[in-house]
Amino acid sequence: MPIICVCRRPQSPFGYFPPNFLLTENNRNDRIDLFTAALNGVWKAAESIMERDASYVNSSVTEEFQTALHVAAGAKHTDFVKKLVNRRQANLRLQDKNGNTAFCHAVMAGSIPVAEFMLVKDGELALIRGGQNSIPLFIAVIFGHHDMARLLFQKTETHLDHSEWEDLEEIFFTCIETNMFDIALKLLSRYGGLAVARNADKQTALHLLARKPSAFDSKRPGIVEMLSNLCTYKESDDNTALEIVKSLWKNFLQKYTRENVRAEILFPYNLLLKAAELGNYKFLAALIRHYPELIWETDDENRTIFHIAVMHRQANIFNQIYSIGSIKDVLVTYQIPLPSDPSVVSDNMLHLAAKIPLSHELNAVPGSALQMQRELLWFEEVKSILQPCEREKQGSEGLTPRQIFSREHKNLLEEGKKWMRDTATSCLIVATIITIVAYYAGFSIPGGYNDSTSGCNVTIGSPVLINHNLFHVFAVSEAIALSFSITSMLIFLFILTSRYTEEDFLKSLPVSLMFGLATLLISIMAMIVSFTSAFFLAYRESYNQHKLRWVPILVSGFALLPAASLGLLLYPLLRDIFYSTYCRSLFRPKNSLFI
Repeated sequence: MPIICVCRRPQSPFGYFPPNFLLTENNRNDRIDLFTAALNGVWKAAESIMERDASYVNSSVTEEFQTALHVAAGAKHTDFVKKLVNRRQANLRLQDKNGNTAFCHAVMAGSIPVAEFMLVKDGELALIRGGQNSIPLFIAVIFGHHDMARLLFQKTETHLDHSEWEDLEEIFFTCIETNMFDIALKLLSRYGGLAVARNADKQTALHLLARKPSAFDSKRPGIVEMLSNLCTYKESDDNTALEIVKSLWKNFLQKYTRENVRAEILFPYNLLLKAAELGNYKFLAALIRHYPELIWETDDENRTIFHIAVMHRQANIFNQIYSIGSIKDVLVTYQIPLPSDPSVVSDNMLHLAAKIPLSHELNAVPGSALQMQRELLWFEEVKSILQPCEREKQGSEGLTPRQIFSREHKNLLEEGKKWMRDTATSCLIVATIITIVAYYAGFSIPGGYNDSTSGCNVTIGSPVLINHNLFHVFAVSEAIALSFSITSMLIFLFILTSRYTEEDFLKSLPVSLMFGLATLLISIMAMIVSFTSAFFLAYRESYNQHKLRWVPILVSGFALLPAASLGLLLYPLLRDIFYSTYCRSLFRPKNSLFI
């Protein structure tokens, strides 16, 4: 059998296509039964059909010219495929109407066991092109089957040298789009010309990576992932993507002059500003560290990456302005010309901060009130780095930045008021209920009081269980629940009676909400503690005698469940308010662009 090259599709019309006599009306029942058996992986049913006529093995069972092997391979039935090939000698190279072999169907399904078995039987299956003249490696990549793509790259790596350049470009760009960076890096190291190649949209690989900030995000692994990593080493995708960027940029700088580099990164769009818009910090850092002059790059409206970061609220980009020294004092003075008259320069960076961002950028923070706080934080931060003479400057509309901010955020301010009032009202109702319950529980103590018939050594009117340790737990927790619930009520009343000015949303209202929620949570937990202690007191005799111990323990577990759930639900909100109000770490660089 001749060796097949991946650079072209085998030229054997009809030679690789199965007979279609089963598609006739006379064989309709057999075709349907064989198709169903292959689809469900029922070997005995399929074998009984093929015993009647051995030609059924390599005959079409669908109008797309798919055989039983095509169907079973696509359905991931490994045992069925093995028996069909070993016992019935199914032809592995038959192609369906679209030109796909059964191996291509296994690749599309991502079935590695089936693919590995077929490659053992016929190693050249990985080189036979499928639908739309695509090699199996490209099929695996475009369907997003990473492990399958690794397997096929390993099997066909040496044959890729004979492929057409367009195929290599297609695989390379698709690997980047589907986050298969390890394969893309291997292709790039083998074929350096891919660094400056462009896809159908005229974008280089750097342009594609500039739009993928998620490829560079370092996410903390979960517990299960951490345990699995102890057994197997897996290279981080964000590290691999960063290595690709560094390799691509190195090739760019070696191939092009300074003027040509700028032309390449500007077409079809400015990849620096696009990366800044999407908050792709690691991508920008990799480029700027090897080409610091990019820090001065501007668009047609004289906006740098820091202006774009302000517009799109990308703090991880903007906060790098503090790490560039005196360059900061120059960049913040850049003026933005009027679109209608470029000769007139008026707006500055603070005017950009005063304008409300896009909805998806605004919704990065939950709740209208906290969104308003985040907008105020941005405005004040940008204001702090500008010269005093620039802070009250009138812009292109004849308005100061503060006036623009008030106009642009008018609706958000109203939504923030409503959100804060609704939240405070709901919490006030809960706090009131807890106060009432805690107040009455204080007079309905477990065990009751001593009356006049008690012994002479007992004070009349004193609690019966006053000497029991759990009674003191009950008393203290009741006092905590009552005092903190009343405190929570007062805080939420303060929120409801607030003036709701813009400045109130910067600190006063968020802090009040944080303390209100915290005291409400403490009062709920204290109330649950008093409830569980009362239950243990009620079962004290049985508990001490080791009878029915499970009842108070079970009740306590159920009682703690809502408190724990509420704590977990409120924690992200309380954390966001605390960090935004007190830590102010949003605008402090964790790493420098040049380190």
